[in-house]
Amino acid sequence: MSGLLQFRNNRLGPSGVARLAASRGQLRQAREHYINAKDATLRAELKETASGWMSQAAVLEGVCQNRTEAAQTATAALSITKSFVTRNRAAMAYALAGMEAQARSLSQELLRERPDDTSQQKLYGPLVQAQLELNTSSSDPRREDSDTVGSLPRRTCQHRLWPTSQEGRIPML
Repeated sequence: MSGLLQFRNNRLGPSGVARLAASRGQLRQAREHYINAKDATLRAELKETASGWMSQAAVLEGVCQNRTEAAQTATAALSITKSFVTRNRAAMAYALAGMEAQARSLSQELLRERPDDTSQQKLYGPLVQAQLELNTSSSDPRREDSDTVGSLPRRTCQHRLWPTSQEGRIPML
């Protein structure tokens, strides 16, 4: 219970602190904050929140190109609950990890489940699809020689769909 009290006193909350650390390039600290947040919410029996934060951590790992860790964390998040948010983020984490079948399956399942959900139909589903397309096109040797990806300079696209700042920091997730 003391862990939850500590989180309440922090204006950003546990997820915000983890995202802040990630945006500063402090991946180790971000991982620790996500783990602490997950543990505290599981102790409080808030399973959807815990799996949501784990899936957010999985996307972070994928953005940082830690493919194995991204896939394992996404799978662990789905083992807690299969909420909409968790499945959405897990689909992106799987796409970032190069696990096309799992990413496509989750994304298509969510698109079928929510035909009237504009954000799912127009943003999250297409975002996963775009990442999968980037994965396949990045294996094309002609793409590697290019100085741009779409309209962005390649140096800002080291994390595929997730451009970095001039300092090389990843964005808030």
